[in-house]
Amino acid sequence: GAELLLAKVTGKQAHAGGTQLEQGSSDYAALQAVLDEIIALDDQTLYAFGASDAEPTARQASFLTEVTLEPREATLRRATLLMQGRLPTDAERRGVVSDAALRKALRELMQGEAFREFVVASVNDRLLTEGSDSALNTAYQFFLKLHNLKAEVSLNDTDSNIEREIQDNLRRTSGELVAHVIENELPYSEILTADYMMMNRTMNTWLEGTATFTSDDSDDVFKPSVVRGYYYRDALKEVEFHENSNSIYRAVGEPVKDFPHAGLLTDFGFLSRYPTTATNRNRARARWTFYHFLGIDIEKSSQRPTDEASLSDRNNPTMNNANCTVCHALLDPVAGAFQNWDEDNFYRGSGNGQDALDGFYKYPRDGSPTPYRRGDLWYRDMRDPGLFDVKITERDTTLRELGRLIAEEPLFLTASAAFWWSPVFGKPLLDKPAVESDNGYAAKLAAYRAQQDAISSFGQTIGVNMNAKDMLVDMFMSPWFSGDTISSYTFDTAHFESKFGSDQLLTPEQMAKKTRAITGVAWRTSPTPDGQVFSDYQQLAVLLGGIDSEAVTSRAIELTPTMAAILMTHATETACVAVARQFAKPIEERSLFTLVEQSTQPQIDVSTQAALPSESESDWKTLSFDAELTTGFREISLSFVNPECDWDGSRCVEQRILYISSVSITSPSGKIEKYRGNDPRLYSPNSWMTGGGQNCHTQNDGVGHCYGGKISIDFNIIENGKHRIEAVLASRLMPSKPAPLEILLSVKTNTDILKSDTRNSRLIRQQIVNLFDKLHGTKRALDSDEVQTAFEIYAAALVTEQEADGSDWEFENCAVWRDGYFFEDLLTPEQLAAARTINPIYKNRYDWDWKITGPIQRELLSDPLSTKYAWTAVMMYMLSHYDYLHE
Repeated sequence: GAELLLAKVTGKQAHAGGTQLEQGSSDYAALQAVLDEIIALDDQTLYAFGASDAEPTARQASFLTEVTLEPREATLRRATLLMQGRLPTDAERRGVVSDAALRKALRELMQGEAFREFVVASVNDRLLTEGSDSALNTAYQFFLKLHNLKAEVSLNDTDSNIEREIQDNLRRTSGELVAHVIENELPYSEILTADYMMMNRTMNTWLEGTATFTSDDSDDVFKPSVVRGYYYRDALKEVEFHENSNSIYRAVGEPVKDFPHAGLLTDFGFLSRYPTTATNRNRARARWTFYHFLGIDIEKSSQRPTDEASLSDRNNPTMNNANCTVCHALLDPVAGAFQNWDEDNFYRGSGNGQDALDGFYKYPRDGSPTPYRRGDLWYRDMRDPGLFDVKITERDTTLRELGRLIAEEPLFLTASAAFWWSPVFGKPLLDKPAVESDNGYAAKLAAYRAQQDAISSFGQTIGVNMNAKDMLVDMFMSPWFSGDTISSYTFDTAHFESKFGSDQLLTPEQMAKKTRAITGVAWRTSPTPDGQVFSDYQQLAVLLGGIDSEAVTSRAIELTPTMAAILMTHATETACVAVARQFAKPIEERSLFTLVEQSTQPQIDVSTQAALPSESESDWKTLSFDAELTTGFREISLSFVNPECDWDGSRCVEQRILYISSVSITSPSGKIEKYRGNDPRLYSPNSWMTGGGQNCHTQNDGVGHCYGGKISIDFNIIENGKHRIEAVLASRLMPSKPAPLEILLSVKTNTDILKSDTRNSRLIRQQIVNLFDKLHGTKRALDSDEVQTAFEIYAAALVTEQEADGSDWEFENCAVWRDGYFFEDLLTPEQLAAARTINPIYKNRYDWDWKITGPIQRELLSDPLSTKYAWTAVMMYMLSHYDYLHE
């Protein structure tokens, strides 16, 4: 096709586009050279997917050819947010000077409570145990202590949450087990062979576990424990009969001594999520065991027959019909390994630990003969327990033996890598495309093969010493996590199919942790006196792309319109609270606004802020400062930055008031321009005297009165050099809050705000650069388009608010109550104890004293210069940005 292509570009072969390149031109020669290169490669081009250990040659192309990794610091940031829910410390960021250092840093992140939460959530994403029904049926007496508790609560109508807490925790124990194995660097195979389960203090008490807890251990602490409170029926005696399974029992025999724990395979949440029935006979449990731990999807392993003739066999087709045995020969032996666990997740719940077989099989309702014989543990009309060609003869701890056999299979290694693919990379694994004639088949196949090769590589890593941390570090270091840019477009379509690249849409849980860690805001999240936390991140989880582990079992990887709408609300409600939180602290204690103060405005050439030492209306004091100015028009202003009013609903019972006697400007030559406090030039034409809403105005006493806001003078500087600005002022203090008035004296340039090049404007732009780094993890140049866009948002909001009529004491519509930790984080322990009490009727709810929190809130939201409002607009932009919603 090369000759045809060259002919077309020169207008030949009836080319509809006419002549594009003249034959003999340099462009024509360049195109011809490219075509010659392609022809020369011909069959030598190798589309390698990592099958060979050899380095690709110049003539080889692969799925990962010319992939550029993101900076190590970026990988560390994203991994830290993922595994720890926080940003890296400065020391951690400085430390990743090499790949070896990054590996070490990544490994050190794999510990602690936050990492365990990451593991627990990741395990649930796969096993979906949070969507299981009641993990233990307490209507039965097998767990004696727990059953009697249930009966007591039911009979006495006791308000107890213990049983509910146990059921909730049982859905969590699978993740806690995997976290325990990974964090302690135990052999990863122990997730299937562990002769214990994870329990917290409550579970350990009521299941009579063997773990030891200290007085400092909360119910968030899980430890390895063995059940010691499980009894067969014959070991119990009914001492009080009650209806509805509320009878009381006592032990007359011994509990089961060796409860047959087998890691996840005997986890109550796992057994409940994949239940068995009289007809299912543990096949669901077997199916998901193959899928999760061996990477085999039984349902996709063979095409189902659809013709009636092939399905008409009634002679035990799962054993004899070839259309059925193709799957059941593999599936049913593993189902048999679950032989000791019944439909209520009890170990040999029939009789005195007799078996777990269903009653329909043992005692047919129609009176027909049964193949069952006393002592049988499994169905005689099914295959014996085992895995592949290996039979399991162990009768009591059959699942532990199954776990051992699975862990010995090479497929367990690749299945383990596949298990962690989505939690680490944030995208699902691809299925192998089946129909070659489908559109995009080649790209889909290329992407599938590339993923499978990566899984094989990660599987080899964990196979060295069964340490999951080794595999996870390799995954975070791989291009699948850290790939940033691609300069080769050979596999562009395949990259698209696999969602290749470093960007991951944050899950609701990750968004909650990121926002809390970076901004401090716990959006629509509130604690209760009993320690529970209620959050809209959970309530809206499915709408935000999360899962409920029941109806919705896969996470969204792309934004939907619904998600975008909720996340815009999230950004809007979070932004102002984040700004208020930041400016409530001294600049050295802030995490975001570390370069600017409330008084930092872009057009300000020079300014000073000071406390006015006046203690009464007659106590006149002079504030002054020197400003090195050049000729031109300036606005000289005096702002009252900490106004306060104790409002009782109709008036200010107490209020801070600033009195202005005079303002004067002294030029370098000694010329003095003085303005009396009642000079109308000091006040906006929209003053109260003319019906406006400004907070500074004159009265008949000859001085100015300010309750907030500012006065300003448009002044023409006609001399270069040092100018002195002086103000003679007095104050009325609030007896309940005797803090002095804070006054800002400033000189503002009259240039366009977007073109201002003052020290303050440069600080604001640098602060925006730092916000991009903190919030988005991106490096932006001071003169970049992105920084300019954010600065324009800041400027527009600042000008709009400063020019608006009405009070500018505080920025409005900032619902700090949507952050349930706002006052908890910002008040002193003494203030919090006084302001927050437990509701006497609804014991699990807090009441807040507005008389205490109201003044504090007004102070924290005070915004006389409108800069908080401007930064809120920037934060709304930052928090709704693609780069914030993705990592």
